Amino acid sequence: MELSVLTSTESSQESSEEEEKEKDAPECTSETSTVEQFVPALICMRCYMPIAQYDEILPHRATDAWASQVYTYELDLFENKPPLWCYSATNPSTHRFDLVRCDAVIALRRHLLSFYGQWSAEHSFFVGHEWCCVACRACQNFLGWGFRRTLNVPRDTENETLETEEDAEVPVDNNLSFVGIILTRCVGNDKFPLSQFEACAAIGALLGPS
Repeated sequence: MELSVLTSTESSQESSEEEEKEKDAPECTSETSTVEQFVPALICMRCYMPIAQYDEILPHRATDAWASQVYTYELDLFENKPPLWCYSATNPSTHRFDLVRCDAVIALRRHLLSFYGQWSAEHSFFVGHEWCCVACRACQNFLGWGFRRTLNVPRDTENETLETEEDAEVPVDNNLSFVGIILTRCVGNDKFPLSQFEACAAIGALLGPS
């Protein structure tokens, strides 16, 4: 009987010791696991493809905006971020577009944008620049224009007109200065998953230039 009682007591002590060890053991918490990171970003309104992170939107005010056709103002688009410089631009058909200027890297590095039509300096919203139409590569949603410094080179106007009428896709120009993204064609997302952004960028890199 005593042996039985003694064994039971020892078992109880061992159990208590194990419980104490378990308490002292390091816990598996979210700090040791992968934590999803988020970034503020502009995403395509139609297919939700990420277009640009907040840090890729040019923070300085453009000094070459066409004053008579472009009204410049500041806009709070993302929470807890400084306002962005926006450009309310009017085209020859009196349609108005509100743009933000994004770093050329969004087109040159990630290849998630399609350029189509020919470059033109006619009615350019930014003086000294010519433009080319830009669309989302995933869904072809019209997003805005790419801008580059005006090139003083002779052109084959006959072939150029033909390609413009066909809205032919053209390669992104390495001399691209910036991309003007129309805000009403995008959605501002304060917490876009960084992993998803990077995955889309990786796909664009695999596809290469359009």
